[in-house]
Amino acid sequence: SGQTIVSYFYSPHCSGHLAVRDLIDRLKAQDTNLDWREYDITTQNGTLAYLAFANEYNLSENLRTVPRVLVNGKIFTDSKNINESLETTLEEVN
Repeated sequence: SGQTIVSYFYSPHCSGHLAVRDLIDRLKAQDTNLDWREYDITTQNGTLAYLAFANEYNLSENLRTVPRVLVNGKIFTDSKNINESLETTLEEVN
């Protein structure tokens, strides 16, 4: 489709997820050109998607944390990094 895919991996009760949820919701609402895919890792489908992502990017088990966002091969880790860098990156890819 040519759309940029944004994959967001999270656990709904994680403090990091709660710290970025408002930003994620705002970015999703303001940019309909992005293909947002959210994966709750506490569900079977979310776990499978996260494992596939972790394997594709060779993340060792100690690096398999959430929240994480993937945009065009660039991985954003932890709520501070996501809050500080994700919006700018999404503006650059659009």
